[in-house]
Amino acid sequence: MAPVVDSSDAVRRDPAKPQRGAFRPQAGFKEFYFDETGDTNATSLENAIGGWTGVFKLRQKDPSADSGTLSLFYNGDAAHAGFDNVTFISRDQISFVEDAGATLHGQRNALDSGFVLNVKTNYANPANQPIRWLAQGRDASATLDAANAGFGTNEDDNEITGILVSNGDPDPDAALLAPRAASSVAPVASGYEHSLRPCLGTTSTPRGRAAFRQALPSPRAAGPGGRA
Repeated sequence: MAPVVDSSDAVRRDPAKPQRGAFRPQAGFKEFYFDETGDTNATSLENAIGGWTGVFKLRQKDPSADSGTLSLFYNGDAAHAGFDNVTFISRDQISFVEDAGATLHGQRNALDSGFVLNVKTNYANPANQPIRWLAQGRDASATLDAANAGFGTNEDDNEITGILVSNGDPDPDAALLAPRAASSVAPVASGYEHSLRPCLGTTSTPRGRAAFRQALPSPRAAGPGGRA
């Protein structure tokens, strides 16, 4: 494939590698979103130019095209950093989970979270923010494991290791990307490491807060950063 047309200065200057990506459902495989996790360190000099994390959009006229347009869709900050695994939960809503790492966990006094972004929202406007749907509570056993000289070879397991959305139908025509698929499916998050305890968080979720659950937002839900 030939090099894509780069329409974002942040794309050119950010040296972080692409991490995970997903095609937008029912878009004919012409629209692809991917993230770069970033430096996961609050003191990184690269944070001023995209070092927290970034989400990029690749658009092509046709799935077999040799070129396309690459642009910055979302630029992270301390409260939205280290985006890793990704999945669409509807045609317009995409979810990312953080892998901020032990260093940034301590610096911001918050573990990882899961966020929903709307592809129709302009996140260059600071009034528009991702919607947090999950905030991780501390896994005491993982913290002990990482801190203990006898076990500490796993670099801290306090992270969200995956996210998956499925409507439970294995038929190919029911897949979220299929042309005849419904506009939304029942989201199911999975792949969590150890005893992850989802909870609703604030902008900076303190580590170790009490856990409780909240359902993913509806594709038609309104709110900051979540317009249908």
